[in-house]
Amino acid sequence: MIFKHHLFNKYLGIYHKAPFIVRLHVIMRLLSCPFFEIEQYIPKKGIILDLGCGYGCFAHYFYLTSPERTVIGCDTAENKIAHALNTLTDNKNVKFYRGDINHLERESIDCITIIDVLYLIPFEDWYSLLERCYRLLKVGGILLLKEMDKKPSWKFNWNTFQETLAVKLFKITSGSSFYYRKPFYYKTSEELVEDLIKVGFKIKIVRLDKGYLHPHILYVCQKS
Repeated sequence: MIFKHHLFNKYLGIYHKAPFIVRLHVIMRLLSCPFFEIEQYIPKKGIILDLGCGYGCFAHYFYLTSPERTVIGCDTAENKIAHALNTLTDNKNVKFYRGDINHLERESIDCITIIDVLYLIPFEDWYSLLERCYRLLKVGGILLLKEMDKKPSWKFNWNTFQETLAVKLFKITSGSSFYYRKPFYYKTSEELVEDLIKVGFKIKIVRLDKGYLHPHILYVCQKS
């Protein structure tokens, strides 16, 4: 974990009034996900949309690391957005709303982040979601898609075990897999790249799992 001490304190301070389970989730995300590495690919200024923002972990981090960003977080989970909204102060550069992205203006976003979200969405809905993201981005805009790769298998299996506990037992995360008792939705990197190219993106793949127990992989997708 790469965090400056003052940034770490500011980040955790945002959630100091949140319930214990929320603070625990935020800390676990901080320890297990490559925040620093993902942030390096986000424009230092502009409008950033964090799709599936949950409690707002990444949205707040993206603003703390570059205050020239306007960060909008959206999620369909009412309880998570409620907690995210409770973290807001008078800072108008971080915003949260509950709902989807269908109402947003075309070519209005500089960067969209989707971090560990697709695995909860049925495969048949992936392509239309990626198409909507493409339409929302300005020309030259970036979609950062962070997922779990299926390789190496031991990391993938560990992640699946952990997510099963979080989603189906402790209900920390909610999605289609929990409600309809379906398996999680993971594609190989080759399959996902094929989808992204069909949409029209130029793709760069970055492995981020060195030093982590989880097979983190980042797809840096640029709209041409």
